[in-house]
Amino acid sequence: MKTKEKEKEKENDSENTIDQEEEELTQELPILPLDDLVVFPYMPPVPPFPPHHVALSGKMATTAIEDAMEADRVLCVFRPKKELSKEDIKKIKSDDLSPVGSLIHILRYKTDDEDVLFLAHGRERVQIEKILHTEPFVKARVNVIGSDETDSVAADSETDLEVEALVRSNDEMFQRIVQMSSRYQEEYGSITKTMLDEPGRLADYIAAVLDLKAHDKQRILEAVSVPERLNTLAVILAKELDLHELESKIQNNAQAVINKGQREYYLREQLKAIQTELGEADDLGLEIDEMREQLSATEMPEKAKQAAEKEL
Repeated sequence: MKTKEKEKEKENDSENTIDQEEEELTQELPILPLDDLVVFPYMPPVPPFPPHHVALSGKMATTAIEDAMEADRVLCVFRPKKELSKEDIKKIKSDDLSPVGSLIHILRYKTDDEDVLFLAHGRERVQIEKILHTEPFVKARVNVIGSDETDSVAADSETDLEVEALVRSNDEMFQRIVQMSSRYQEEYGSITKTMLDEPGRLADYIAAVLDLKAHDKQRILEAVSVPERLNTLAVILAKELDLHELESKIQNNAQAVINKGQREYYLREQLKAIQTELGEADDLGLEIDEMREQLSATEMPEKAKQAAEKEL
C-alpha cells in the first residue's frame, strides 16, 4: 500500500514539474512595440558593451516598464510590421507585430514624467500567443522559444560540417568588416574566439554588434534554428562586406584626388619661389599679361577662350 502511495507521489511530483516548466515557458508580460530596436538573447540592446540606456517617450512605455518592475523586471520587445500610431497600438493584434520578439530583463530604469530611460539585457526569443489588453499598455501571453544553444542541430556529419563552415565564413567576414571600418572597436573581433563552439550565440553576437538595418536584425532574430540563422547572417554579411569594400574604394579614390591636388599646389608654390629667387617672376608676369591681351583681341569660341584663360 505504501509502495503505491509513494509511486503516486512521484507521479504528482513529475506532473508538478512539467506544469512548472510550462508556466516558465508561457508568461503574461508587458509588450513594447518598437520599430528601431531589435534585442538578441544575452545581448544588451545597444552596443558597444556594456549596455547603454534606451530612451523612450510616452505614457504607455512608462506604464509598461513600471508594471514590469513591480513583477519580475521582465517585458517583451516586438518590432511592428509597419509604423503604428498611438491609436493603432490601442487596437493592435498579434499579426501587426513580427512573429518573434525578445524577452528582456530590466537592470535599471528612471522615469521623468512621460519619458523613461532603462538599462536591459536580452534573455530569450519569444512568440505572442494572445494579446490580453492594450490599455494602459499592451500585455500579452507569450511563449518562450528557448535559448539558441538548445535549438536542435541534427547530429549528423553533413550538418556538423555545414555549421562549421558557416561559423568560419561568418567569423571571417565579421573580422574583415571590423578591420575595415572605423565604427567598430578592435576588441569586437577578438570576442568571437570564445563563441566558435556556440554557433547560435556567435550569430546573435555579430548581429547585435554590427550596425545593420533593423529589418536585417529582425530576420536573424526570427531564424530560430542555428543553421538557418547562420545562413541568414552569411547573406547579410556578404552584402555588408561588399558595401564596406566599395566605401573604402571611394574613400581611397577621393583621397588620391585630394593628394594629387595638394601635390600640384605644392609644386606650383615651389616653382614660384624658385622663379622669385632667380628674378624670373616679374618677367613671367609680364609675359602672361601680354598673352592675355592677345587672347582678348583674338576671336574664338567661348569654350576655347575659357580653356586658354585656365591654362594662363
